[in-house]
Amino acid sequence: MSGQDSAENKQMTSYAKVVSPQRQNSPSENIVSQPSSYTSSSATTSPPALLKQEKIDQTQWCIAEWFGNGEYWQNDLVKWIILALEERKSSEQKNIEIGLNIIKNETDEIFNARMINSYSYNYCLDLITRCKDIRGSNFDNNKRNELLNIIFNYLKTRFENASLIIKTIGQMSVEQRSVLRFMTHQKIQAKIAFLRTTLKTHKTSHDM
Repeated sequence: MSGQDSAENKQMTSYAKVVSPQRQNSPSENIVSQPSSYTSSSATTSPPALLKQEKIDQTQWCIAEWFGNGEYWQNDLVKWIILALEERKSSEQKNIEIGLNIIKNETDEIFNARMINSYSYNYCLDLITRCKDIRGSNFDNNKRNELLNIIFNYLKTRFENASLIIKTIGQMSVEQRSVLRFMTHQKIQAKIAFLRTTLKTHKTSHDM
């Protein structure tokens, strides 16, 4: 466990470089709709400079909410794979490989705790293995698209929404995608931490 904890700490340190604390809004299910325009008395009386201060791409914000939405850990895992497939910058290669290994170990833990059946376990391992293969020295875009299709079918995401997700991710910076991976993986790790604590508590109770 100490080796895995060390790898997790290294990855958290890498993520921390690009993460700054922000107040989060509630997640939105709709990833394609844009905020409706409106005119209020305060808006009409504001100086022109204030009206031009919007700097956040609303589509990117909605995509970030999509990655942060949902409670089922397996959905978080496949969403993380989407980000691992999209990120190909050399500066992030090592961090993504570390993340894949950690997620593989966490999937083992969940299976060993009998929280998922063998079918779900093998499905997750297959995604991880395929992702590693695609991210090899010769990046195979056809295999990448095939795996993305499998993932979006699993998530029951409509084609137009899936296309928007991939397009928007491609327009993000390396730092933005790194934060999305951190955010998505953090949801998995929170459940893993609770699982470990629960197993430890049960073991202590049985030993008493």
